[in-house]
Amino acid sequence: MAAWQRSIPYQSVFFNPPFEYEQINYNICFVIYPPEYLAACRGVVDYYAKDVIDTDNCTGVCIPIWPAFYASSASVPASLNMPDFGKITDASSAPQTTYLGWPLYTYSGDSAAGQANGDNFTNIWFAAKIPFYSVMVLNRSNANYLTDVRGLTLYYSSADTQGTASATAQSNCAGQCATAWPVFYVSQVVAPSLLSQGDFGSIARPDGMEQLTYKGWPLYFYSGDIQSGDINGNGVNGFEVVVP
Repeated sequence: MAAWQRSIPYQSVFFNPPFEYEQINYNICFVIYPPEYLAACRGVVDYYAKDVIDTDNCTGVCIPIWPAFYASSASVPASLNMPDFGKITDASSAPQTTYLGWPLYTYSGDSAAGQANGDNFTNIWFAAKIPFYSVMVLNRSNANYLTDVRGLTLYYSSADTQGTASATAQSNCAGQCATAWPVFYVSQVVAPSLLSQGDFGSIARPDGMEQLTYKGWPLYFYSGDIQSGDINGNGVNGFEVVVP
């Protein structure tokens, strides 16, 4: 262990000791509490909201409750990649740190290291997990829908056969359909606490590809969605956004 990397015993209802952090000149650090949360210096847990990537939507009365997190410089544990951290200008024109493009915040209701009282707050705010989410939740017009880690919307098709406890789901999207609606699959589902891990599954498609399912429905992207938050495929040819 390097001289600037320490292991500190810490007892809490959330985590098991010890946790590790890396720190340079006591400026800023990122902490991983095994195996859950990404945190800033002093163990203050970071959060993401149902923003779109690289966009801060916390304004007005939101700001004192969810202060934007910013580190002018930082070191990270070896399990994280420094290029995954970035910077945007938040809604108040101040700098804000991002992780994999998602703006990071702290929660005013956390009063001690390791607390994550803001996780799933009003079904909008979620603690930043490590490993990070492979399935996420965004919000538009007060309606939630599922996306991948890039914020690209996930869809299901009413033409498919929904899986049940006794029957395997079946995708009926092939050929040109599969070109327009690429399948979604991840080997490890990491989802916000709003979602139930048991609602996810996978199927083997006739073309040999694997496909993730949610509540028995095979999941797809839409080739017409270009950026985080796009829902251009909603209502197209029987495809709908996935509402948890």
